[in-house]
Amino acid sequence: MQSYHIEKINFASELDQTTQILIDIRKTSDPDVSSSYTNLKTVNVTTTGQLVTPVNFDSMLPNTDYTIRYRDTNNTVIFTEDRKSTTPIVVGDFLDKVFTIMANQQIVTSNETGLLDSYLPEKIGFLYQLKGNFRDILDQFGNFQYTVTDENIGIGFQKWDNEIGIRLTSNVTALYPDQSDSTGNNQASILGPDGTRSYSLGFWFYLTTDELAQTGVDGKLWLWYTGTPARHIGIYMDTTTKYINWVHVKDGTTESIILDHAVIANKWHRVFVRRDGSNPSDSYNNQILMKVDSGYYSPSTATYFSSSTNFAGDVNEKIYLGFGRQDSNGNLIGTSGTYKYFYYRASLTDNNLRERILNPPYPTVIIQDLDGSNSYTVPPYQFITVTNNKVSWVVPHDVPTGNKRWFYKTYSNERTPVNVTIVPFTKVSSTIDINFENESAFESNKNQLVSNFGALHKSWGGYANGGVVGDNIYFQDGKLVLECHGDNYDGNIQGVNRDGTPKVHTIQDDPIYGNDPRYGLPWVRRTGCCIVSNEYLGFGRYLIRTKIPQKLGVAPAWWTFHYEEVYSETPDYELLLAEGLKREGNFNDGYYLVRNHEIDIETPSHLVMGIFNGWLEVESNVIFFDINPQYHIGIQNDTQSSTNNGLWKYNGTGNPNLRTNWTKVSTVINPVYIPSFDNFKCNTWIGETGSGSGWRYKDSTIPDTQNDEVYLANLTPIGQFANDDAFHDYEWRWYKDRVEFYFDGVLKQTNTSFIPDIPGRLTIGPWFPSGTSSNGSYAPWLPDPTKTWAGSPADWNYQKFIVERILFEPYTDTNANGSNRLIGESYPFDGIKTITL
Repeated sequence: MQSYHIEKINFASELDQTTQILIDIRKTSDPDVSSSYTNLKTVNVTTTGQLVTPVNFDSMLPNTDYTIRYRDTNNTVIFTEDRKSTTPIVVGDFLDKVFTIMANQQIVTSNETGLLDSYLPEKIGFLYQLKGNFRDILDQFGNFQYTVTDENIGIGFQKWDNEIGIRLTSNVTALYPDQSDSTGNNQASILGPDGTRSYSLGFWFYLTTDELAQTGVDGKLWLWYTGTPARHIGIYMDTTTKYINWVHVKDGTTESIILDHAVIANKWHRVFVRRDGSNPSDSYNNQILMKVDSGYYSPSTATYFSSSTNFAGDVNEKIYLGFGRQDSNGNLIGTSGTYKYFYYRASLTDNNLRERILNPPYPTVIIQDLDGSNSYTVPPYQFITVTNNKVSWVVPHDVPTGNKRWFYKTYSNERTPVNVTIVPFTKVSSTIDINFENESAFESNKNQLVSNFGALHKSWGGYANGGVVGDNIYFQDGKLVLECHGDNYDGNIQGVNRDGTPKVHTIQDDPIYGNDPRYGLPWVRRTGCCIVSNEYLGFGRYLIRTKIPQKLGVAPAWWTFHYEEVYSETPDYELLLAEGLKREGNFNDGYYLVRNHEIDIETPSHLVMGIFNGWLEVESNVIFFDINPQYHIGIQNDTQSSTNNGLWKYNGTGNPNLRTNWTKVSTVINPVYIPSFDNFKCNTWIGETGSGSGWRYKDSTIPDTQNDEVYLANLTPIGQFANDDAFHDYEWRWYKDRVEFYFDGVLKQTNTSFIPDIPGRLTIGPWFPSGTSSNGSYAPWLPDPTKTWAGSPADWNYQKFIVERILFEPYTDTNANGSNRLIGESYPFDGIKTITL
C-alpha cells in the first residue's frame, strides 16, 4: 500500500487568518459525488498554508489515480488535485531538497493553482506561445502545423536577445492552425460569417539584416495572411520601404493602412492590429501599431476602411503565419524570419490588454531578504515551463546568497513566500581521509563519514532494479559495509524509484507475459546502496580501498558526478552548444542539452570497444580517437582470412586503421554482457550523447577532424582478478588535461579526451545495471541478460562491498595545470538523505 503526506497547501494568495479546512479523497475513476469521498481529515491551516498537524492518506492501492478535495467549513470546494499512488509526495523527505537552493538549480513546483490564468489575457480567441511549441495556451484552438517533410530543414527554434521563437525558412510554405480542430481556426474565425466581426490581433517577429533584405512576393514579405489572391486579409512588410501594411482585398478593391515606420534589422518587433468590423470607418478602432524596444509606432496619417472590404469568412481558408506567400500564379518565393507569439481575439481590446498581448507577462519570481527588502527579480528567460499547476525555472548564476524568501508574483497576486537558504557553489579545499584500518579511531572516522557523506535514495540503469537505498549501509567489524541484494534476496528492505519514492511492482496486463508475479508487492530485489559526498570535490587525488563483491551481477563503482539539464529557453543553451555538447530531445517536444561532468571507475567489465566485420571495414570506414595500448577491438566475419577473427589490442603507435599496428590477443570476443573482474571501466564525461567507444564510422556530413562524441569509456585490463576477497586500492588523479587511473598504486589507464573541469559529488557503492528487453524477449519486470553489463543473473541473496579507506587530496591550480569552473547543478540535492547508522 502507498500513502500521501501533506504538510502545506499552496493557496493562490495568503490567507487572512488561521482557517479550518476539510480534506478527503476518492479514486479518480469513481463518480465525483460526495459519497465517493472517504477518509475525511479536518485540519487547521495557518495564513501561509502550513498545516498545524500534517496528515497522511494511507492504504492507497498501488498504481491508482486518486483525487484529493479541499473544502472550507461551508462545504465549498476550494480546489482539487490529482495524484497517482505510486508517486507519493513526502514534503521535506530528502535532505534540504526544498529549503536549500543553489545557483543554476532547476526549481519545479507542481502544486500551484491557476497560475497561468493569472497572467494571461482573457481566454477569448487564441494565444500561441511559439517559443517552445505550437500549442494554443488558452486551450481554445488547435495546434499549429507546418508544411515541411523534414523537420530539420525549413523550421526550427531560434533565439535572439534571449527571446526564443520559431524560425521559418524558405522550405516552409506556411505555419497554420490544425484544420481538424473542431473549433475552427480558419478565415471565418477572423472575419465572421458575414465579414463584420471585430477582432484584435498581435504577434512578435524578428528579421536579421539578411532577412530584412529579402524580396518577398511582388515586393511583399507576408507576416500573416488568410484568403485567396482575389479575397484576402493580412499584414506584410513592403520590401522597398520596410513599412508594415495592413491590407484587405476584395474582388479587385484593395485598401490598407500603412505604418510609415521602417522595420529595423536584428530587433524584435511587436505588431498589434485592431479592427471594428461593424464600423470600418472608425479611425480609432481600425488601427495598426508596432512596438520596437520601448517605443510604439502608429500611422502618421489616419486611413479609414470602407464597407467594401467586408467579405464573409470562409471555413476552408486557413490562417497562415509565415514569411513569404504564393503569388497570383501560385509561385512561392522563399523567405525566412522568426516568430515568438501570435494572438487573436474576436473583439476589441483596451490599451492595458494590448500591452499584455504584445508583451505577455511571466509569473515573475521575486527573491528578497526575509524582511521583504532587497528584492531581486528572476529574468523571464530563466523560465522553462509554465502551466496552471506546474512551473519550472532555473536559479540565475548571479542570485544573491544567504537566508531569503521567494514567491511567484503575477498580475493577480503574490503567492505564498517560501523561505530558503541560497548557498554558493564551492568545492572542498582540504584533505578528507577516512581510514577504518585504524581501529582505535573508529568513532572519529564514523563521525567523519556521517559529516562528509549522505545516503543516496534513487534509481537509474533500467526499470528492473530497485535503485540504491540507505537501509543497506552499516558498519561491521569496524569497516563500512555497503550491501547489495540480488535476484534471490528474500528480505524486506524496499527499493526506490527514480525520484526516491518506495518502489512497488506495478506491471500488469502485459500483452505477452500478463501480470508481474509480484504485482502490488514492494520491490526488494536488485537493490544496492551508495554514499555520496555532501560537498563538491574538484581536481585532486581520489583513493578508495575496498573489498568488492566476489560474484557477478552487480557493479561496484566510484565516481564524481555533476549534472545539468539546459533547455533552449535559457541563456546557457548556446554556451553549452559552443562547448561541443550535442542536442537532445526533438522538434515537437523541445530540445535540451545535458552537461554531465563525471569520472568513473566501474567493475567488472568486458574489453572490446567495438566489433567490426573484417579489417577492411576498419581500414576504410572507421575514425579512431584517444586510443592507447590498452585499447581492444573485435574482428568477425573477415572475408580475407578467418584467422583475423578475434580480439585485437592496439600497439600504441602508428595509424590505428592499419592491421599492422594491432596484435591479436585472443580468438574469443566477449560481448558486453560477459564481463570479468580482471577488467574495469575508466570513464570520463562532459555530456551523455554518443557511444563512449573511442571511435565512430565515417560520415560524409561530418568532417573527419570533428569529434561528435562527448564521453569515453576506456575498458581496461587490471592484470589480476580484483574479486579475490582482498582489499585493493582504486585510485584516479584528476588534472585539467587528463585523468590517470590506478590499481594498487600502478597506473593502468590515462584518459585525455572529454576531461571534466566542474567539481562533482563523490559517490561510492554497488548498483545494478538492469536494462529491460525492447523486443519482448524477456518479461518487462526482468532484466535483459544482454543489457546487464555487470553480468547476469545476480544469482545470490546478498553481497557486501566493504570500504576500508576513503581519501581525497585536493590539488592546487598549479598542480592541476588549471582551475575548476564553479557551476551549480540542476538537481543538486535530489535523492540525498542523512546517513542513519
